[in-house]
Amino acid sequence: MDYKKDIGKWTKYGISKAGVYYYATQYAKLHRNDGIVSVSLHPGNLKTELQRHVSSLQMVVINMMVYPPINGAYTELFAGLSPEVTLEKSGAWIQPWGRFSSQRPDLVEGSKSKDEGGTGIAEKFWEWSEEQVKPFM
Repeated sequence: MDYKKDIGKWTKYGISKAGVYYYATQYAKLHRNDGIVSVSLHPGNLKTELQRHVSSLQMVVINMMVYPPINGAYTELFAGLSPEVTLEKSGAWIQPWGRFSSQRPDLVEGSKSKDEGGTGIAEKFWEWSEEQVKPFM
């Protein structure tokens, strides 16, 4: 969680994606009794401005693996509007283009508290994040 460490940009990107999953699962735990559904999603590999700084060679490879941005909207619309997204599915992960899927086992373990048999990483990440924003509240 120390973003000041000198690690590669792709590692930082991966950590940010794991963090999104942890935020969703932790929020689901904290607000399930309030009737709030929280899910995380992967909109898909999309052709967007995120690729604007890659080399021409990298772009050739990337172009073989990306989809039009509208496909990402399908995933988001499913997450926000589908009757399949219920309180019972709160904390779930949605993959492209609007399908429930299982998350990597290490992330699932991290999303569970130690009392639930997990590592408690999501809970620690949530608490760390709360500390980071406190000065701005």
